[in-house]
Amino acid sequence: MDVKVKSISNLFLPAPSPVGNIGVIFDEESSFFNATSQILLISVRISWDTPTQLNGVLQSYQVAFSGPGGDIVDQNTSITNITLPSLSLTPYTEYVVVVTATTGGGSSMANTTALTPEAGEHAQGNKWVGVTEIYIWYF
Repeated sequence: MDVKVKSISNLFLPAPSPVGNIGVIFDEESSFFNATSQILLISVRISWDTPTQLNGVLQSYQVAFSGPGGDIVDQNTSITNITLPSLSLTPYTEYVVVVTATTGGGSSMANTTALTPEAGEHAQGNKWVGVTEIYIWYF
């Protein structure tokens, strides 16, 4: 009698540690005004470090970029960076980036960072702003 045993090793793995060092770079493409406020057309580059303890094989990262109205982008990826092209963002408004890692042991605790894009004369040129390293390039 042949007995086949399925691996249950993943059942005993703890979830991975949180991802580290979330970095966000804003690249302004253009700026315009709607009826009530200025809108920035921005590409957002988000990167992070791999968890220090994977506790299994990395399956994916879940990245959420949200603003006052909820999620703007919710995306899975297998690499440690993404670019979100041509987002319409409002200056001086808080946006949040949340990144989790998933392995056979489950999903990590979320690592979160908050950031605020600036606009206007005082922000012309290269500008570091916000809670984390955020680089805004103005032309």
